[in-house]
Amino acid sequence: GSGRVLVRQRELLHQPDGPHDQVFCGAVSGHKRQRGAVPAPGRDGPLFPERSEVFLRYDALLLDADDTLLDFSRAEREAFTAACAHFSLPPRADRCARYSAVNERYWKLLEQKQITRDRLVVRRFEELFAEEGLSVDAAAFDRFYREQLGNYAFCIEGARELLQALYPLLPLYVVTNGVASIQYRRLKDSDLLPYLRRVFVSEELGADKPSPAFFEPVLHEVGVERSRLLICGDSPSSDIRGGRLCGIDTCLFDPSERYPDTDSTYTIRTLAALLPIVTG
Repeated sequence: GSGRVLVRQRELLHQPDGPHDQVFCGAVSGHKRQRGAVPAPGRDGPLFPERSEVFLRYDALLLDADDTLLDFSRAEREAFTAACAHFSLPPRADRCARYSAVNERYWKLLEQKQITRDRLVVRRFEELFAEEGLSVDAAAFDRFYREQLGNYAFCIEGARELLQALYPLLPLYVVTNGVASIQYRRLKDSDLLPYLRRVFVSEELGADKPSPAFFEPVLHEVGVERSRLLICGDSPSSDIRGGRLCGIDTCLFDPSERYPDTDSTYTIRTLAALLPIVTG
């Protein structure tokens, strides 16, 4: 459950309490913060010394991980290439792109509760190898691939700077579908974890975005009014739909302009554009 998420994050940070605990306790009632009240990790002082106060439109922020804060597409390519080499698969230029498409389709099936996570992680490779007529142990390939995936922690451009700017102002949470061990490792290795109050992973919550069964425990833990909560992510079907189902504002991160007709509250092309949305 979510309690395990908090314990695990604190273990990774090697500290008894999260970095926000002295400042944000329970629900946030005010809409005005002292800038620089808590220096961001690795900083010597306030990020915004020129102004003492900032008015906030939101009191907490939920952030997706993959392809919002972390460059999952790049990590996927690196891990998949390493796995293909390990299993001595014959070269094929379009194999990684084909896998990415198959994988995305299966994760959407998971969002729709049409497949289990355990079946997904193997079935995606079974389908891929069957298309090529390759005789490969899909379960073994998946285990090696996922081990490799945890080794690659690339940040989306502007992710660290965004968290550094927002960290002194309001609590930040990650909400992610995925395998807990991989997500924690990548957030830690990317140096993003210290900026986060908590990380909510679908595997540990027992439900996936966009299901209310994922979001309701998150909203309970965050403890702010829904009108003062924002979720930002790159997936219309997962992040935006999940936010709308729970009655919170949504922000679609769409750097490639793939989704022109999404009914999100906001749409941004760069992560830097999120800062003025939050600060009003």
